[in-house]
Amino acid sequence: MLSATATRRDLDDPATIASVIAVIPDLQTLELLHALSIADGQATGHAAWSDWKASLLSDLVARVTSALADNTAATQPEFTDEQRTFARTGTLRVRIEERSPDFAVEIIAPDKPGLLSIVAGVLNLARFDVRSARTKTFENSAIMKWIVTPNQYAPTVEGDLIHQMIADALDDSRELKERIEQRIADYASLPSIPVPSPTVETFLDAATDATIIEVRSHDRPALLFGIGDTITKCQIDIRSAIVTTLGAEAIDTLYVTEIGGGPLTAQRAEEVAQKLSAALA
Repeated sequence: MLSATATRRDLDDPATIASVIAVIPDLQTLELLHALSIADGQATGHAAWSDWKASLLSDLVARVTSALADNTAATQPEFTDEQRTFARTGTLRVRIEERSPDFAVEIIAPDKPGLLSIVAGVLNLARFDVRSARTKTFENSAIMKWIVTPNQYAPTVEGDLIHQMIADALDDSRELKERIEQRIADYASLPSIPVPSPTVETFLDAATDATIIEVRSHDRPALLFGIGDTITKCQIDIRSAIVTTLGAEAIDTLYVTEIGGGPLTAQRAEEVAQKLSAALA
């Protein structure tokens, strides 16, 4: 439970901490589950465990520990002062840090409908496999943190190139979409083995002032691009997104709201889920 919550829920949302406290009665049980989660994660190997996931787990446990001790959720700044200062400029910045064998990519960009799918599409064209991603909105900008692995055909990783590709797509995304669609078509023409159909679940009361949509799918090229594009066409906002890839399975958790703010109604959430299922079929 702890690992799933840490990697698939927004730790800054009080509802996340409350959901853990509801089923973990005391600090002793929390410490035991933390140790078991670490042991299970380490046993799975690098494909499903990393320092990044370990840090998320520790963050969750620290927040729950504080909440159990004094009934207040532990809080940490969502963003650094430097990130906030830059985000207020309303300009694009890409920073890439090597964390062998992965790369950490921080992107700050003016927020706009379709931004998540645009960035996911650019990373796909740059031959990056997305292992995890988190994006949140601050004022009029989005602050994104991606963990990616270059695949065997990837060129040398260059931050300036990624920056230019994103900037071009923000100005006009038509070429990006055409290239992504061609890549998807090329992949679909290859021999494949049967895989389970994608599943889409909605959680109406699991977040504060948002609706959670969780997509589980066998990983495939441009999966996150397609999910983000469909969400944009549904005319709802992605408040934050948490993307996790475990082996061949991708789990994408989206915190969405109506354009004017507020969670989706049950009917609206079901409509979005149906459109996502159809788009991923």
